[in-house]
Amino acid sequence: MYVFVDESGNTGAHLFDEAQPIFLTVALMTRSDFDAINAKSIAALAREVGDTQLHAAKLGVGRIEEIARPLHKLLQRAEPRFFVSRVEKRYIVATKMFDLLFDPGENRAASPHIYMLRPLRITFAVKFAGIVTEDMARAFWASMMETNADRARGGMIQFCDDVLALLPGVEDKGFVERIRPAIEWARENPEAIYFHSDGRIARQGHLPNLVGFGNLMDGVEVQSQAWHRPVRRIRHDRQSEFEAALRFWHELYANASPERVPLMMGEMFKAQRAGGSTFEISAAEASPGIQVTDVIMWLFNRLHREKEIGADSWRLMQWVFRRAMQNDFSFDGVLGALDARYAGLMTEPMEEARLDAAREQLAMIDAGTKERVEAYRIEKAARQIEGDQT
Repeated sequence: MYVFVDESGNTGAHLFDEAQPIFLTVALMTRSDFDAINAKSIAALAREVGDTQLHAAKLGVGRIEEIARPLHKLLQRAEPRFFVSRVEKRYIVATKMFDLLFDPGENRAASPHIYMLRPLRITFAVKFAGIVTEDMARAFWASMMETNADRARGGMIQFCDDVLALLPGVEDKGFVERIRPAIEWARENPEAIYFHSDGRIARQGHLPNLVGFGNLMDGVEVQSQAWHRPVRRIRHDRQSEFEAALRFWHELYANASPERVPLMMGEMFKAQRAGGSTFEISAAEASPGIQVTDVIMWLFNRLHREKEIGADSWRLMQWVFRRAMQNDFSFDGVLGALDARYAGLMTEPMEEARLDAAREQLAMIDAGTKERVEAYRIEKAARQIEGDQT
């Protein structure tokens, strides 16, 4: 299969731009090479509206409406599928704040079940984001993007101090009881927390462009499995700022292990996405598939913003929606998906025997956490003694 990708809403590391709160990544996926088959047809459509290519922002509502019906018929013959990744930039900040402090692989005082069980991780991350002020979130993000390691670590410590100062005013004392030890531990052991990213590509991995690309690769893999076809090529609209990072992450996904491994709560994970595929950066004028993706993305954006489109354009988009997957990486999106999947589990009555078993298991988890904290204390003290002696 072949994939044609475009994106919208790029603000780089400026995640608090109120004018562009959402980053979109959209893909057209076809069984055969859309560019090779449809180059003449797309060029003819562009000529019908007095242009050399389909560039939605330039064409506008009126000229897109003129070609919406023939474009719809062309796409019906191609039988494509679509993928949309919608990334709320502020939700990225929320997840990064939570990952920083509560990953038990780094923070020995973090409760493993809260981080490893997806329903708890999402619930706690959203709740944690709710107590952090915007000024704190902005300062945190600036520290995460900091190129100087000492300044980055200083910003992390200040963030911990600021959060700890807020905890006495949080009404949910059970929530506070669970998060305070991890924040205090990170504050006292900043050397154990991976916060500063050494290198431009590593820092770009935190940004919406790469979050959206990861979601895209998930969607491409799902469609590849559904069609029982390998991904031959992913062709991405020209992106000079992130080209190196996109190539790097595609290389990782395409060459990762294809083995499936079990996660908690019955989930399975496979690291490989689009195994064996090639990745190309292309100018839109050289790729009819990217031009079509641009039109679909532009219409999607207008609909999401509740702006008017033409009747034929609306019929085209209704057809697209029936053939599309969407990943909504936002506060509302992840909470809605969480509720849809786990609402029954979270609300069903719990027998006392099951509650007792859960309390016993929680006590074992807490005991293990205390052991990890003590082991690190001993290890750190030994390193300090060794350093003093040398």
